[in-house]
Parts: sequence; structure tokens; C-alpha cells
Amino acid sequence: MGARFLPRLVTFLRGSASASRQHFTVQVTGARETTHGYQVKAEVCLRKVPSGFDFFVPVSLSPWAVAAGGNRVKATSKGSTFDETELTEGDCHAGWIRFNTKGKKVSTIHYRNSLGENVHW
Repeated sequence: MGARFLPRLVTFLRGSASASRQHFTVQVTGARETTHGYQVKAEVCLRKVPSGFDFFVPVSLSPWAVAAGGNRVKATSKGSTFDETELTEGDCHAGWIRFNTKGKKVSTIHYRNSLGENVHW
């Protein structure tokens, strides 16, 4: 299933969309509308520890956003199960990420981390 299809199937995503960058692999394996807006089930895996980090690299909700109703909506911790954590090389972290988009159509999912690695579906 192509990555461009992902935002169109709001109630549940069959298949997944993923992208590998220098340090991380990012995958979205589900998407759904809720009473509060939109959620994506995401997984982030650390491929390679970036320079400037010893062993642990933090991951959080801050790189995630969606385009909805002409606005960029950042992820919210309320209702998300994708908690902030630290990864070592080869580790992955997954969970549901919530966006308060109630009443707005989601057109794109964005991931941009502090290393400049950028993905959008």
C-alpha cells in the first residue's frame, strides 16, 4: 500500500507506511478518527546512534504533527500511548499518537526530528 494512501483511510489503516533515514526508521501502522480527533499508531526505531550521543537517544511526541483543515496540528500527550523514552541502537518504540483535530480532515502526517530527518505521508 502506497504511503500517499495513508491519510485517506481515516477509520483504520490496513497495511503500513514506513521510511528509513540515516539514524531512524519511522513507521505508521494504523490511523483512526476518534471523538477528539485523529490518532496514528507509530513506531520509531533507532538505526544508528548520532554523534553527540553516548548510548541513549531520546524519542518523544515532539517530532509528530498532522496537516488538518489548513493548519499544522502537533501531537498531544493527552490520550497518546507513545510516551517519551530513550532508545539504544536497534531498539524500537511504538504507541498511539493523538492529534486534536476534531471536525477537521487530516491530509498529511509529518515527522521531523531534531536531527533534521523529515518524513511525511
